[in-house]
Amino acid sequence: MLPIPSILRNLAVFASGEIGARCLGFFATALLTRRLGPESFGIIGFATAISGYLALAVNGGLNEVGGREVARRPEAAPEIYAGVLKIRIVIGSVAVCLLALISVLLPITPTTRVVVVLCGLSFFSLAADPTWVFRAIEHPLAAAPQVIAQMAYLAGVVFLVHDPGDVIRVPLVVFGGELAAAVIVGAPLLFKGLPKATWAFGRSLLRHARFLGAGRVLRTVVITFDVVLLGFLAQPVDLGLYTAAYRFCFLLMAIAVAVNAAYLPLFTRAAAEAPTRFRREVSAALSTSLIIGAPLVTGSIVIARPLLRLLFGPAFEAGAPAFMLLVAGMGFFFVHSLLANVFLVIHQTRAQAGIYAIAATANVLANVVLIPRYGIVGAATTTLFAEGLTAVLGLIILRRLGVWLNLLPLVIPGAAAALMAVMLLVIAPNWPVPAQVVIGGLLYASTLAAVVAVRKRMRSTEFRWTI
Repeated sequence: MLPIPSILRNLAVFASGEIGARCLGFFATALLTRRLGPESFGIIGFATAISGYLALAVNGGLNEVGGREVARRPEAAPEIYAGVLKIRIVIGSVAVCLLALISVLLPITPTTRVVVVLCGLSFFSLAADPTWVFRAIEHPLAAAPQVIAQMAYLAGVVFLVHDPGDVIRVPLVVFGGELAAAVIVGAPLLFKGLPKATWAFGRSLLRHARFLGAGRVLRTVVITFDVVLLGFLAQPVDLGLYTAAYRFCFLLMAIAVAVNAAYLPLFTRAAAEAPTRFRREVSAALSTSLIIGAPLVTGSIVIARPLLRLLFGPAFEAGAPAFMLLVAGMGFFFVHSLLANVFLVIHQTRAQAGIYAIAATANVLANVVLIPRYGIVGAATTTLFAEGLTAVLGLIILRRLGVWLNLLPLVIPGAAAALMAVMLLVIAPNWPVPAQVVIGGLLYASTLAAVVAVRKRMRSTEFRWTI
């Protein structure tokens, strides 16, 4: 098993910068919700969801496949980056034209139409994003593009967005920050690699990325179809409430992905050595992921209303019921985001895409049934169901593929988080949010430490009796 300091070192190198950037972006979004209000912020959520589908075509799994090629041939990183960039610029140009056409055909307001089209500018900043290159060569600059982009986004919100009438400026602020980050960090790669890049090489990478790209599209259906449907069926205010709640979930997703990404090199080495070690390492990593995720999910549910009021303002507190269901779904995300790395390591991305297809289909059907009747609560219920289905199917498929995971250790963080929730409700139901966060963290940590100590004591006693 990889020593704990090594895991922490991986988290520090690859995850801390990304989590820090996400926190900056979340702070900017919280400020944005207060300045735009639920109705105008709902326009941003709807436009982001619509453009997000076409943004997937620009990515198409090229980050993962291109990163794999860079890891194999670090000396060819500029050439690989330039090849990917060429393909992405072409795809992005087509995607912008399609987005403009879609915006004309949709029954939306003129302001929403303009915001949707402007969101398409981010296709080009996404195409130029060099994060995947530096991550593949384990370079400290891997976190730099995200940090720069989010700092620029925060500055843009502070100085350029003041009231609901400035909603059109938001996608321009996002695009400007992302493009500045890509140019600052990626320019050296571009200058070195552009003359050697070939179209054939870029197209070859695109073919290899087809299953990853398909899986990503299907995952996006789960995440954004409810927002799109709410945009047509719900009131603008409700869409704003739901979008804000989902922004917090995106922060939890970023934490889960960052934590689980630290285990990917370990999984790769373990899979090459022995199946028993591989299963042991995956089980241990799953336990660690839940140790981190359980208190975040449970605590957020317990303090949902005051947390929404603190983050987004009193107008967003009405979204608490949907928020609690969405956050509950993130508990399953902590599980299946780790399983995604397992599917990648054992070369079963096709099976993973099949799981996503089932979850996406169930999600669409359930949203069509529940949203007209229950609104944002129905949408959140559907998301919770889809996330749970993805996690359960992932565990079942891996078991059939011979990857048997020990799920018993998952009970410990779950029980500790549940006890924390009960104690918070009894001891500090009306305390300020920061105080609840501190006391909840202390309760969880002490409970977890006590359970671990008891288990060690029991094992020691069992050993002495055996002797």
